[in-house]
Amino acid sequence: MEEDGEAFADLVESMLSKGPSSAARSLAMQLMGTSAVTVISPLGTLPLDKVRIDNAMPLLKEGSEAIDLSNASLGDIKFGSPPRGQEGVTFTTNLEVDLPASFPLSLDFGSATFDLTFTPPVDNATRAVLGDITLTPLALKRGTNKIPVEGSLVPPTTDSDRAGLNSFVSRYVAGKPAALKVVGKSIYLEDTLPSRASPKWLQKVAAALVVEMDVPGGSKAAFGDISVKDLGITARRGSDDGVNNAIRFEAVVSAELINPLGPDSPVTVDRAAVAMKLMRGDAILGSLDSGLLEAGSGSSRGSKQMVTLPFKKTELVFPDRGRAFGALAADLLKSDTEGESPSLTIDGTIAAYVSSDLGPLHLTELPLSTNVTLSGLDIAVESDGGLREWG
Repeated sequence: MEEDGEAFADLVESMLSKGPSSAARSLAMQLMGTSAVTVISPLGTLPLDKVRIDNAMPLLKEGSEAIDLSNASLGDIKFGSPPRGQEGVTFTTNLEVDLPASFPLSLDFGSATFDLTFTPPVDNATRAVLGDITLTPLALKRGTNKIPVEGSLVPPTTDSDRAGLNSFVSRYVAGKPAALKVVGKSIYLEDTLPSRASPKWLQKVAAALVVEMDVPGGSKAAFGDISVKDLGITARRGSDDGVNNAIRFEAVVSAELINPLGPDSPVTVDRAAVAMKLMRGDAILGSLDSGLLEAGSGSSRGSKQMVTLPFKKTELVFPDRGRAFGALAADLLKSDTEGESPSLTIDGTIAAYVSSDLGPLHLTELPLSTNVTLSGLDIAVESDGGLREWG
């Protein structure tokens, strides 16, 4: 190819480009040259030399879109440990791209590497580089294309990358989709030796490959097997009406953390804050914000680890001057003698500081929703305390 394939790179880039003018133009490849042909006719065999070829081969018709890669989607992600001597977390998945039946070419670019980027869905956020993915081979043709993907998430080196990684992992753990943008970085032909560079035109094509896609969130809840034990409540001190609006709440909450990065990449919860509502049926008993708690870690089983959070002197705020909670307290005291504990619902979120192979992470808005059975109750009333209007 002439000029190191610059013209051909421009052609492929035009087919893949997206922009306001991409639907308003046609794209064709002009075939020019000569050919020697042999014609068999009733007059015999006739050799024809230097038959002129000057023909346009339409690639994109007038008014048609450039090749649209926006429907690309990633399948389920399977995390693994990084190669020895490297930091981060590896993963595998599949990329699926549907191209129209009118797609004019079959493209095989060999092995293509992309930067994996993510912009947190908040105001004034900066696009972060999470790691990279490699598609081998990056081959596209009409119809459905399924391409194996190997990728890695790497420890962030800047504040913006750290914020992006925290947001991405939080959304994945919470089961929410994350809008990723993959940006072409390099392409290497399969038969290219490591000591030899790929053609320059391929690198230009790589830079033109920019695809936006949603990654599905994890299919499992972040926390399971949640239990609340050793519940203690202390009424507020004072003689004003405010004593009926809240209590001091103590408990030991245990939960099984489902490691989002898989069993080969351990994750440890160091500290956590819980914001939740405590409900009995449809009635809200109270709401609380624990503040930051030191977490205790128990035994691990594969990708699961037991986490314990001790609630101490946390305020449980009542929406009804404590009437529903007073009824619960009475039933809990009654259950100590009859052996049947009331069932409650916890609904809220957890923000956690964790240690991982990706470095320290701050995960936010992790859903916490479960039915629990309370066991054990200790009620204390400080001098001039409340409780007088509960029930």
